[in-house]
Amino acid sequence: MDKYVGTWIWEENGNKLTVVLQKSLMHNMYDRFQEDILVGNYKYEENGALIVDTMTNPMPNPNLIEDIYYLRLSGYFRSPTLMSTYGNFRDPVQSQYAGYDLRCLYIEPNLVDIGSTQPMEPIKMRWVIIATGYNRSSIDEVIDTTRPFMPRVPNDVNLVKQ
Repeated sequence: MDKYVGTWIWEENGNKLTVVLQKSLMHNMYDRFQEDILVGNYKYEENGALIVDTMTNPMPNPNLIEDIYYLRLSGYFRSPTLMSTYGNFRDPVQSQYAGYDLRCLYIEPNLVDIGSTQPMEPIKMRWVIIATGYNRSSIDEVIDTTRPFMPRVPNDVNLVKQ
């Protein structure tokens, strides 16, 4: 998971998504087992206008199950050519209405021959958010179906490691 730790940025057509991830060692999972996880915050701007910013919040305490987190990645897949992690994404507004899964795929840069004039590609991470359903505190709670349920950030982009 160390490869994911740090600051990641996606920029395109005046829009910018910044993600900061840090690793928490030996996170207590429901008092049953422990595992390393990634937690983080993000900021998204469209044409210079701030859309959502969780960066002003302190980094969540990953050892508290009930703590508010905005990014939490705990699952991990690895094969010889693919490394990805998965977890949850929270939007401070939209998560009142829907749940989201977050998938992050680490993209290794292409190797460049020694002496080549070709620049080395940056390290990238593919960021994919999937809406998974409605959040309700009770079965009787009325869901405002007039609101869009997708989060207010891009849901499928490649971020560059800074």
